[in-house]
Amino acid sequence: MSARRATKHSPPAARGPGRNLHVAGGTSGSEESLAARAERVAAVAARHAAAVDHDSRVPAEAIAAARAERLFGAAIPPEFGGEGASIGDIVDVCYTLGRACASTAMIFAMHQTKVACIVRHAGGSAWHQRLMRQIAGQQLLLASSTTEGNRGGDLRNSAAPIETHEGGRIKLERMATVISYGEAADAIVTTARRSPDAASGDQVLVVFLKNDYTLERQIGWDALGMRGTASSGYKLIATGVSEQVLPASYDKILAHTMMPVAHLTWSAAWTGIAAAAVNRARLRAQAGAPGGCDHAAGRRSFDARRRLHAHAAQRDRRRLAAFRIGRGSGGAGIGRFSDRHEFAQGAGLGARGRDRHERDAGVRAFGLSQRRRFQRRPPSARRVVVTDHDQQRPHHRQCRHSVFAERRAGLAARTGLSRSAMTHAAWPAIKRSNNRGVAGRTFRA
Repeated sequence: MSARRATKHSPPAARGPGRNLHVAGGTSGSEESLAARAERVAAVAARHAAAVDHDSRVPAEAIAAARAERLFGAAIPPEFGGEGASIGDIVDVCYTLGRACASTAMIFAMHQTKVACIVRHAGGSAWHQRLMRQIAGQQLLLASSTTEGNRGGDLRNSAAPIETHEGGRIKLERMATVISYGEAADAIVTTARRSPDAASGDQVLVVFLKNDYTLERQIGWDALGMRGTASSGYKLIATGVSEQVLPASYDKILAHTMMPVAHLTWSAAWTGIAAAAVNRARLRAQAGAPGGCDHAAGRRSFDARRRLHAHAAQRDRRRLAAFRIGRGSGGAGIGRFSDRHEFAQGAGLGARGRDRHERDAGVRAFGLSQRRRFQRRPPSARRVVVTDHDQQRPHHRQCRHSVFAERRAGLAARTGLSRSAMTHAAWPAIKRSNNRGVAGRTFRA
C-alpha cells in the first residue's frame, strides 16, 4: 500500500488513528477525514436504528449513506482506487457506527473482514484486482457465508464442493446455515471444498458477484438483538469461473486475516454498543426520565417491600401465638388437630439426624437465624448428614415429600396459618415425629 495523502488536519471527530486519515472527495468536494464521514453515516444510522431493530430489516438508509460517503472501499489499496485505510482506521469506524446502530456496525465489520481477506490474499490474481477496483469504484457490499448444514459454526470443514466444468466454469450448491444481509449484498464470499474428491478440511475461499448466484431462503432468524443484520438460512446456487477462487488456501486466510480482523472489528462494534448504552443510562439517571435509573424511587420501592414482608411475618407470629393459647385451654388449636393423626413407622435418620431435626424445630418456631442457631448448639450440630443411597432410586426424603406436603396443606387449612408459618413453626415438629419412626404414637405439639 502507498503512503497516505498529506493534508491539513481538521478537528478530530472520533478516537483512534482514523481521525488522522484524510482523503479527497466527499459530498462537499473538500478533503474530509474518514472519521468525519463515519460520523455522518452514524447520524443517519441512529435516526433509523429503532425502526431497523423493531422491523428486523436491513438498515438500507445507513447502507446508502455509507456508500455515498465511500466507506465500503476505504481499506482498498490506493493503486486500486481505494484509500488504503489501516485496520486501526476501520476499527474506529466500527466503534463510531456501533454507538449509533448495532446492526449497521456489524454489517460494516463483516464487510471489511471480507475485504481484508481479498486485499491480503489476492496475490497476482487479475480477477481479484478487478474486483478491488469495483469495490472502490462502485462501493460494493460484500456478505459472508462460512457456515453450512448441520455443522453450525465449524469454519474449518465444508460439505459442498466446487465442481469444475468444461471451459473453466465452476459451480457451487451450498446449504448455508446463515448469511447475514445476503439479499442486500452485491457479492458473497463463501467457503467450499476444493473439489468433490477433497477432504472436508481442504477448503477454498471464492467470491461470487450478485449476477453469479441465486438465494433460496430456507429458514429465518428472529434474533434478540442486531435484528437488522437479517441473518437467515439460504440455499446458495452459484456459478462462475475458476479465477474467482482466491489463490491462497483457506486455512492460511482464516488464521492470518479472517479471524484476527473479525475479532478486532466485532469487538470495536460491541464496545461502541456498550458505550452508547452506558451513555443513555447516565443521561436518563441525570434527567430522572421515566424508565431511567431513578435511585430514589428504587429505594422507596425497596423500603415498601421490606415493610410489607415485616408486617406479614408479624401477623403470622400473632396467629401462631393465638393457636398455642387455644391449644392449652382446650380450644381447637394445633394440638387438637394433631391428636387425630397417627403416623406409621418410618426410616429414622440416626441420632445425628434426630438431633438436627430437634434443633431445627426448636429454633424455627422462634425465628432464629442460622448464625444464632450455631451459637445455641454444640459444634457437632453444625455437621450435615449425607445419606448414601442408590442413584437409580429416589432419596428417602423425596419419597415422603408428597406425604409431608399433603399433611401440611391439611394442617394449614384447619388452623388458618399461612404456608410460611407452617414451614417455620409447626411442621418441622411433625417431620421430627415421623423421622423418629415410633409406631402407634400420636403427635402432640
